[in-house]
Amino acid sequence: IMAGRLIEPWSMRRAMTEILTNGPIGGGFTSRINLNLREDKGWSYGMSTALGNSIRSQRTFYVKGSVQTDATTPAIKEIIKEIEAYITTRPMTESELTIGRDNLMNSFAPFLSSNNAYMTAITDADARGMPLDFVKTTPDVVRSITLQEARDLAEIDDAHVFDQARDH
Repeated sequence: IMAGRLIEPWSMRRAMTEILTNGPIGGGFTSRINLNLREDKGWSYGMSTALGNSIRSQRTFYVKGSVQTDATTPAIKEIIKEIEAYITTRPMTESELTIGRDNLMNSFAPFLSSNNAYMTAITDADARGMPLDFVKTTPDVVRSITLQEARDLAEIDDAHVFDQARDH
């Protein structure tokens, strides 16, 4: 299964919020979609959601993974159900936001692990129009993202995914 939609072009705050918002729904092993389809239903070895990383054009939000052939239709229905619940009755929690923040903050350390990693990070930062000291400044951006901001973004982005999936 692979389905997705276009999302806004990359900008620092929005991208950091999208990463935090993506985590609980499908961005990690303990995400809602994966736990439902893998652990609860036993239909998949893993389902996830991801965000495209294009620098200068629209990016993508997508769901991907393999399921048992006979479970394809029910799995798609479960994915839609999880996304709908995420934007309505079971939005992101404060605990999920905290876990996401911790994971995101910890992901910055490898940028400083070697000269090559640092140069790659600086080149990417420059291409994105980020400050070259982004490893120092981005944590403040991440810490300032509120639960309501993350929930609002999920409603905007994920609602479009749900609406498109429901219409087909």
